[in-house]
Amino acid sequence: YERRKVKIRVLDVEGNEDGEGNVEGEEVEMETYVWVGGETALEEGEWDFGEFRREKMHRWIGRREEYDDVDEAVRARGEDPTGGRGANGSITKKLNGRQEEELLKSAI
Repeated sequence: YERRKVKIRVLDVEGNEDGEGNVEGEEVEMETYVWVGGETALEEGEWDFGEFRREKMHRWIGRREEYDDVDEAVRARGEDPTGGRGANGSITKKLNGRQEEELLKSAI
């Protein structure tokens, strides 16, 4: 993943999980992670937000205990099913390292 700035439209009204009934509002700039790992590491088929919410979202949000299954998978298989986004994943470690560097620079 690579962190990039993108422009999005904020939803003024959120429709159903298929996006029906969404009403877009103002455009804002934000940062997101964009996949740069190539097609071979992607799942087949179109991404389905409803399925993601039901089956996988718990791996990325919530209390610390919810990351336990991700951490266990990393230990057991040697691969991170979140692609580095888990609590102990490579992306999180890099972000934590940057925060520490920024904190040290601001203290000097």
